[in-house]
Amino acid sequence: MVAVVTATALGLLLARRLSHPLAEVGAAARRIADGDYAARVPRRGPDEVASLADSFNQMAASLDEGRRLQRDLIANAAHELRTPLTNLSGYLEGLRDGVIPAEPAVFDSLLEETERLTRLSLALDDLAVGDRSQARHPTRHG
Repeated sequence: MVAVVTATALGLLLARRLSHPLAEVGAAARRIADGDYAARVPRRGPDEVASLADSFNQMAASLDEGRRLQRDLIANAAHELRTPLTNLSGYLEGLRDGVIPAEPAVFDSLLEETERLTRLSLALDDLAVGDRSQARHPTRHG
């Protein structure tokens, strides 16, 4: 009878020791799914659970960094789009208002700006295709 009570008590203790850190990983995973990429879990519990926490935290850090890089890319792309659009708009208003003479050099400049926008658009398309391809065929890290 003492052995059964002892085994049950040890089983409950072990279950709690495993379930609490695993519940923390689950809660942190839900936070990340909701967009909180700063979610991390403490490294506690048996070695296997602590290793899971380390892996989870590494994954969360990678997602956080990826999200930061994505925001930076979008901000840079928006800036790169604004510059030629502002130039085009200014030249076209000037041409419309008669302030800028309709000369070949002006049209060359306008064409240069549209080519710049086209290159940027194609580069963004290439990035989007690369992201879709990588999502289908993720690189495995050891």
